[in-house]
Amino acid sequence: MAAPPPPLPQPQRPLGPPPPPPGQHQWGPGPLPPPPPKPKPLAGVTESGVPFTQQGRIGIDTAAYLNTESDSAAASFNIVATVPVADHTFIEAIMPLGIAFPWGNPTVGAHHVGRVTNKLWITGGGSIGFPLIEDNDFLGQAIPRALWNAHLYASNILPLQGRFGIEWHGGIVELRGQLEPSLWIPVGRNDDVHGAFYHAIELQLGHGIGGGLRVQGVAFGPGYGEPRGSRLRSDDDYYQFALSPFFAVNRELGFLRLGLMLPIDEGLGPAFDKSWGFLFNTGLNID
Repeated sequence: MAAPPPPLPQPQRPLGPPPPPPGQHQWGPGPLPPPPPKPKPLAGVTESGVPFTQQGRIGIDTAAYLNTESDSAAASFNIVATVPVADHTFIEAIMPLGIAFPWGNPTVGAHHVGRVTNKLWITGGGSIGFPLIEDNDFLGQAIPRALWNAHLYASNILPLQGRFGIEWHGGIVELRGQLEPSLWIPVGRNDDVHGAFYHAIELQLGHGIGGGLRVQGVAFGPGYGEPRGSRLRSDDDYYQFALSPFFAVNRELGFLRLGLMLPIDEGLGPAFDKSWGFLFNTGLNID
């Protein structure tokens, strides 16, 4: 009986990826893998890389004050805008309004927020004011903020202000510091150069929703007496110290902050025995 014929050789499948379907041609190594997902920003930081407190926004900043000795009260109302114009660079404007006067000394300026490390930012900038108040000081409008930004309400001055800040995040903690020297150049019937040095530190627990404490001081230059503002300060006291506990909410669309202003030392304080204030600001984020 004859032997069966040998089996036919099987075609060998080439190594590598399978060939493309009929009618299609593949050139090159094929499609690239999808890019890795973009990391989420840190808590308390926007997608552009600045802290919530430093992002672009427009809103209102209000303050009210009660003198418990005389039962007198004061209030002020500021329109505030911070608009991004470049990477981490902003222009800013403050329009102070009031009840006893139509407006204060508006200011315009610019600042840059530099990210030193993943959790540390340094801010630098400055502003210039317009001397719209000519005849009378409206420094009483600065009392609700314990004389912070008093240059917005002083008469016959052209304020020049520097702005320096630092912010650090660690866990749920946010630490902030402010140094803002203000030079008051005399205009009109004013012949004296004055100034103020605003400084503050803040501790906040929580990012999107949080609370904390602000510690601030305002130091006026020598000669800040008669006839300018002596009703707020004694003859030999040029410093005002205050505490401000606060609650803050920051969301994608807007922000809100509530707080108390508690003057501590002589001048406006002690708190509740002589005076205290209530702070409220809110608005929309435009970063």
